[in-house]
Amino acid sequence: MIENISIEKLHPHPDNPRRDVGDVTELSESIKASGVLQNLTVVPATGYYYGDYYVVIGNRRLAAAKAAGLTELPCAVVEMNQKTQVATMLLENMQRSDLTVYEQAQGFQMMLDMGETVESVAEMTGLSQSTIRRRTKLLQLDADTFKATEGRNIDLQDYEKLFEIENAARRNKLLEEIGTNNFNNSFQKAIDTEKREKERAAFVDGLNAAATQIDNGADTSELKYITYICNVDMVKEIPDDGHEYFYKLFADTSANVYRAYTDDEIRDRTADTEKRAAAAAAERERQQRIEEINARMYTLRVNFLRECSLKGKATIIKEYAARTMAQISYDTPDMDIVSDILGIQIDNDVQPEEIWDLLSPKFAVDPERVLLALTYSFSGDGRDLDLLYGYADGDERIDNIYTMLERFGYEMSDEEQALRDGTHELFAELESETE
Repeated sequence: MIENISIEKLHPHPDNPRRDVGDVTELSESIKASGVLQNLTVVPATGYYYGDYYVVIGNRRLAAAKAAGLTELPCAVVEMNQKTQVATMLLENMQRSDLTVYEQAQGFQMMLDMGETVESVAEMTGLSQSTIRRRTKLLQLDADTFKATEGRNIDLQDYEKLFEIENAARRNKLLEEIGTNNFNNSFQKAIDTEKREKERAAFVDGLNAAATQIDNGADTSELKYITYICNVDMVKEIPDDGHEYFYKLFADTSANVYRAYTDDEIRDRTADTEKRAAAAAAERERQQRIEEINARMYTLRVNFLRECSLKGKATIIKEYAARTMAQISYDTPDMDIVSDILGIQIDNDVQPEEIWDLLSPKFAVDPERVLLALTYSFSGDGRDLDLLYGYADGDERIDNIYTMLERFGYEMSDEEQALRDGTHELFAELESETE
């Protein structure tokens, strides 16, 4: 039964997943001209508003009617338990596409908190159980940061990608950059950081089983430098010969190992042994940093070539192929690069006559990308492409690589741009070490 109810007695439902009704100006003007053409669905309110009503369906009409100056609205008063109210509001807003991803997640979680199961929520909404679980998982992200990113036209898969990062604080920090040109670089950096952390933990556990840690600032002049180790497998190089061994742990997975001098060694040792060892360790650590950055930049370039749209770029691909083939000085393509771009495995030692057999399935569905991958494999890019030294030497090969990438729409992160224009912090370190 429809009855007219004073607008003063109608209130937005406190459990409505949709918190923001948006701009109701146009709807308000329509109501002024034609009135409310569809009734609201309401339930008796409880608590503070006892005796009034909560709006289950029609919150935008309520807001617009208030703006239009109406004093009462046609309403259908229904009896619903709390679960049914939440489910009705959730489904009604989803059908209108009025809910953000985060509001959907809150609505699903609210139903779960009231005793529903993933299975029952999926049945009520018509969505898969996997979708329900994936949406509610998003509530683990920082709510304010998440909401601030929702206007960036971000795919749900981008949000879900964040959960590849195990550390919650790091994950929420990365959330701030989602949808920006820095996201892929920062994401890859976070992945690399967590990988290093796990490697470091395993490394330290192995060290502690074989030696005793000493402070980095400790005086080791009375200890004999034995070896430098930088991964778990090298821990076995610490001899099991009855001597007590010690180690100094550096920032990354690397350490210097020492033991006490024997009486014979005390007579033969030289004053500059540790100085030379420390200098060598510092140089190796610097090289590790350079290799890490270059590897990450290579990953970004290859990921772009694997995923970028080639629609309408056939002419560019042909021009690039023709120019590259006229300049190359290599006998065969670098199949590691081809494999990385196409997502298949082709070893560099494969016979030339076998390459087409391996590429033909991919060529049948994506011929432009196969041509692009083969052409790019002659560019000289690779995990050993040193952007730092490339800038210092004015490397034309690197310039050609980036000229091509930019023609296909590649956008450099701030860090990669700093490598290209010489403003990266590692350049200052290189210069200070050569002075």
